[in-house]
Amino acid sequence: MTFDTFLPVMFTPNLFVLFGLLLLLGLVAGELTHRTSYIPRITGFMLVGLFIGPSGLNVLTPELLARTRIFLDMSLALILFDLGRNFHLRELKPPSRLAYTAIFEALLSFGLITGGLTLLGFPLLPAALAGAIGVSSSPAIVLMVMREFGAKGPVTAKALNLLAANNIFSFVLYTLLLIGLHLDGSNGWLPAALQPLYQLVGSVAVAAVLTMLAGLIMRLGLSHTTGQFALIIALLMLGLGMADILRVSPLLTGLVFGVMVANFSHTRALRDETLGGGAEMFFIILFVIAGAKLKLLSLAAVWPFALAFVVLRGMGKLAGVYLANWHNPALNLRQQTALAATLQPMAGMAIGLITSIGVLYPELGIDLVVVVLAAVAMLETIGPLVTEWALKHAREIDPEQSLKH
Repeated sequence: MTFDTFLPVMFTPNLFVLFGLLLLLGLVAGELTHRTSYIPRITGFMLVGLFIGPSGLNVLTPELLARTRIFLDMSLALILFDLGRNFHLRELKPPSRLAYTAIFEALLSFGLITGGLTLLGFPLLPAALAGAIGVSSSPAIVLMVMREFGAKGPVTAKALNLLAANNIFSFVLYTLLLIGLHLDGSNGWLPAALQPLYQLVGSVAVAAVLTMLAGLIMRLGLSHTTGQFALIIALLMLGLGMADILRVSPLLTGLVFGVMVANFSHTRALRDETLGGGAEMFFIILFVIAGAKLKLLSLAAVWPFALAFVVLRGMGKLAGVYLANWHNPALNLRQQTALAATLQPMAGMAIGLITSIGVLYPELGIDLVVVVLAAVAMLETIGPLVTEWALKHAREIDPEQSLKH
């Protein structure tokens, strides 16, 4: 006689459990670091992720970590959309100083990383791909620190524009270089060119559809805050689904959607919509997952290359800002240094792009993936502290003020 029990045979965490676990642990870590005077909350989120991840207790195993990809995409789409809303195209029209700053610091960081890694023994194409990824900057870290401080001023405003420009330039450079990568393993130039260009054009097309839908719904008279916030979330989730179906970039889709919202008159009301606690929740989950993805053993093995990447990237962005703002009366040397410092954090876009290379070209990407992820680990760790220092150095917040640790 058999007896069918109604009890579960074994406990397997589902997505609901994972979401709640990541959020709860992140909140606890944030509260604990709140009691210190030297560890930013963001670092606390990452530390708890590292503690429970594969490099720590392995509670969040690689298999479970893979299932959190949906949370990562949702978080990054929301953050990049929020960043895109601060990207004002009129301020980046040449011959504006900001346009030159964006171009110079992007090209110099790309060139220095590519040249440096090539000299260290990397083949030219993988080194150039690393350089393209190194152009990107992390909006999540910078936005969260800025909001905690309530930072305002010329450095803050310019940094938000440059962060968005960096991520757009990074994706475009990456797309162009993928054509060369495809040519190495394809039977012709046409398929090699079409796949990366499809990614770029397809992402922009999805963003355009979302913007059109936003405009149509806004014309119905949707003016209350709750409705606008719900509209943003609904369209972002729709965009993620469309990007997945069409196999285009969810990261670029979210960023371009934000840029379009900010620069088209019929959707401009959404530009100033405060995302509030909903966005904060996704910030926490993003950083816990990012911490869990850190691989300390990999970092130990490739730290010289990762350190070279970090230093060359920093030099490129600093030199670019200085060069573009030479004798600029509107931005003194102190502010220029602070502006370059806010561009140093690197995370979301870089993780998305390097993961794509690892999936598409595993035989090529092993060393490249490890080096870039190790560099991300360094820049994520120091990013909150560097951003805090930059805002204080620019005197756009009280120098005695500290993050809500």
